[in-house]
Amino acid sequence: MSNPAEPLRGEIGDRARDAEHRPDVTKDPSKLELLQQGLVRFIPHYRRLLPQHYEAGRLITGALIACRRTPGILNCPTESIAIALAQVAQWGLDIGTTAHLVPYYDKVKKVFVCTPVADYKGYVELIVRAGARKVEGRAVYMGDHFEYGYGTEPYIRHVSANAGTVVTHGYAIVWLASGVFQFEVLTAGEIDAIRQQKSHQWKDGPLPAWYARKTAIRQVAKYVPKTRQLVALAERDEAVVGSIEELLEAEREAREAQRPRIRPVHNTDDPYPKAAAPASAVAAEEPPQLTEEEIAARDQELDQQLAAQEGAR
Repeated sequence: MSNPAEPLRGEIGDRARDAEHRPDVTKDPSKLELLQQGLVRFIPHYRRLLPQHYEAGRLITGALIACRRTPGILNCPTESIAIALAQVAQWGLDIGTTAHLVPYYDKVKKVFVCTPVADYKGYVELIVRAGARKVEGRAVYMGDHFEYGYGTEPYIRHVSANAGTVVTHGYAIVWLASGVFQFEVLTAGEIDAIRQQKSHQWKDGPLPAWYARKTAIRQVAKYVPKTRQLVALAERDEAVVGSIEELLEAEREAREAQRPRIRPVHNTDDPYPKAAAPASAVAAEEPPQLTEEEIAARDQELDQQLAAQEGAR
């Protein structure tokens, strides 16, 4: 018998294990506070992506709650979390219920990346928003009685044996506003081919039931009108986060332009030290030398000014 908690545990819980060295936010709440401050400046961008009924503050609150449940998210740079929220904003889903933030470790770049993931309930919600009356997706196990047919009288008959563990099929049915229903059936081999091509985490091992269900539900999305949210979820269009990436790049350039240069300290043990430049030339060409602490304080002040400017727009 399938466990109703299996989809959430399988799709989200196990994936989050990739996040090693998870910080304890209960012992260091400042991490959450810093993240909140870093995300607030993106509110104007989120408002342009979110549906009218969805407040940007709700999106950020969902992210902070997700960080408490999955502290490994805080291993990801704020920029990565901000871009992930932009994708969830365009989908119009809720973090923690229909969409989730998952920290993946990029072995090439050696950095954690915050990845947004919509579960099968998120797909169902968007398909219903697009005009469907109802959507249902199920996994078929070995030992179940399952048959289906196409033609002028298409049908599906599925009687669960409540004893299987090996998934043989996945199917989904969508009831349209007209009362007509459409369905898609995929064999375990067809689903596994999709898994090998698109999945980052689940290429190996037995086929999870939630993956079969979610893959089938994605197939019936083609029977409803293509809304902006459905297209974005299906294609993961990275153009939606372009404005945020441009802002981040502009901020980096602004910090770099205003960052004082540190004069190199000559090694006093060098037996052949270079001749020192005249004091007047040094004063004219080099900015005042600052300590690392002074530079860090100045960078923090610049970040606060940029955030205040963005919030005032």
